[in-house]
Amino acid sequence: MLRILTNRVVLLAGLGFFVDVFDLFLFSVVRRPSLSSMGVTPETMGDIGEQLLATQMWGMLLGGFLWGILGDKRGRLTVLLGSILTYSIATAANGLVTDLSAYHLCRFFAGLGLAGELGAGISLVMEQLEDRQRGIGAFLVATLGALGAVVAALMGDLLPWQTTYFLGGTLGITLLLFRFGVTESAIFRTQESHPHERGALRILLNSENRKKYIGSVLAGVPIWFSAGLLVGFLPEIAQFHGISGIKVTTGLICFQAAFSVGDLSSGLISQKIQSRLKVLHGYTWGWLGTVVLLFVLLTLGVSPTLLYLLVILLGLFSGYMAVFVTAVSEQFGTNVRNTASSTIINLMRGSVVLMVPLHLFLQHQLSLSLTQSLMAIALLVFGLSWWGRRQMAETFHISLRFVQRRKP
Repeated sequence: MLRILTNRVVLLAGLGFFVDVFDLFLFSVVRRPSLSSMGVTPETMGDIGEQLLATQMWGMLLGGFLWGILGDKRGRLTVLLGSILTYSIATAANGLVTDLSAYHLCRFFAGLGLAGELGAGISLVMEQLEDRQRGIGAFLVATLGALGAVVAALMGDLLPWQTTYFLGGTLGITLLLFRFGVTESAIFRTQESHPHERGALRILLNSENRKKYIGSVLAGVPIWFSAGLLVGFLPEIAQFHGISGIKVTTGLICFQAAFSVGDLSSGLISQKIQSRLKVLHGYTWGWLGTVVLLFVLLTLGVSPTLLYLLVILLGLFSGYMAVFVTAVSEQFGTNVRNTASSTIINLMRGSVVLMVPLHLFLQHQLSLSLTQSLMAIALLVFGLSWWGRRQMAETFHISLRFVQRRKP
């Protein structure tokens, strides 16, 4: 395992994911102080925060398709360079904003840049490592990434919000130095000389792949429901139930530290039982049980300490990201692998674009409480992920040296 961890490709992908997650969770950490400095009132801070998060997710959705297709046409390393550079400039500029319009613009372009990094990185790792090492490489990448949120939470507590955005941009630029000395995958270079259609969405949406593609997106949605809504807005949820003293930074540290453990454990279990799908099923059922327990105890009344312990448990069962991205990358051929990985990952993350307005609709139009609306969405998310996992193929033993052709 140490040999794989010191592999330059794994380090590049892992540190890239670290920067990716750092920025995604940094917004949750600095949301309140940054909006307060722009004159946003406490009463509207939650709704405006959700709108800014949705803006970033729209950027990630667009970027997922842009970088995904480019990665299959021009190469994984090209995408890593372009996406990290875009993210770095946008995040550094975020530290200079003074009004909401500029804030939305910077979050959009930051999302656009972040969208390409993980898909290209995981495709590169999967194609560079030996078949038996793929799962290990993926969970090391995912674990490094999860630590980015912990650092974001710590920096958000220690530094002014503008400085943390400058730091994020600097981390991105520094990451570009790791690109030197990393070569394109041999699998990609081999298929470059063949006349296969590359980066074509119609291949992913043909009769053979359509259900598998959509199912892969839905299988990962519980991860972002937990990270984007439950943990990102933990102070508002706690306040609604009369629980004081809850800090988003503490919640993020608890969640992401446990998420890292979940990534390690799910990856190791997958290697042990030689299955991706069994791990996805098991962890998602554990996730559902934790969410139900969380909402039941919130209704009955919990202490801040118990709430944080529940967040830790939620992070543990949400930590199947490593197995998820490995399975996604293995589902599709080399000529569309980066397109599939990038778009699926970002559609999964971008599901918050639909969950946020649904959450607001359930609250404001159907008069459900905050907890009731979130619980309704959680049950919907689980049902969709259950269907999605059933559409995916077991890929533990397959070779990645295959391409897919256009079919009706």
